[in-house]
Amino acid sequence: MLELLLLFATGAIVPPLVKLYLRYFAAQGSRHEGFESWCRARPVVFALFVPRTGGARAAASLRTHVEAAGFVNVAGGFPWGNYRVRFDVEPLGEDVVGFRIRDVRVLRGRESFASCRALVDAASQSEGVIVQEMWLHGELWPRGDAEEMEDAASGWRGHRDEVSGLCFALCPELPYWLQQTIGRGPPRRQRRDDAASPAEVPALVPTGTI
Repeated sequence: MLELLLLFATGAIVPPLVKLYLRYFAAQGSRHEGFESWCRARPVVFALFVPRTGGARAAASLRTHVEAAGFVNVAGGFPWGNYRVRFDVEPLGEDVVGFRIRDVRVLRGRESFASCRALVDAASQSEGVIVQEMWLHGELWPRGDAEEMEDAASGWRGHRDEVSGLCFALCPELPYWLQQTIGRGPPRRQRRDDAASPAEVPALVPTGTI
């Protein structure tokens, strides 16, 4: 009799608990310690050239687009898609504003967030901010036909066209207006797909870059 009661209790309690765990607590993907170490260095992964608006004024306006909940970089490949990313917006110079990674955490349960592409789109046409040119980290935009370019240091330079919308082209060097602010090279990230420990990633953000 006791065994039947235990079996009944188990059948009645365990399935709802498992469902609750999967819905709210189960990680959607594995952690990548090397990626997390790189993010802790708070690299700039998105920047705007706003000479007609000014960096400080643009940063103040653009902060309204950076949701406290964060975003997911669905275009970045592994392990970006496993993480929620939050940004800080800050002036990087008189004419430049940057989006710097504040923190990341693994997605859990059925969490869903807006894409980084939506953030780029909103920032590029923010009211009161005149964007002359944009720069994106190479893993922040779909590569499409440029998939053969494996260099993680490659970035995107682009603008918003009134007809075509957002237009980007791969560029291995930082634009001149960003070099003057943060140095010569884009932030580099280790390309290995396995989870590297922080000790194995000594130079994710080289001296003189972001």
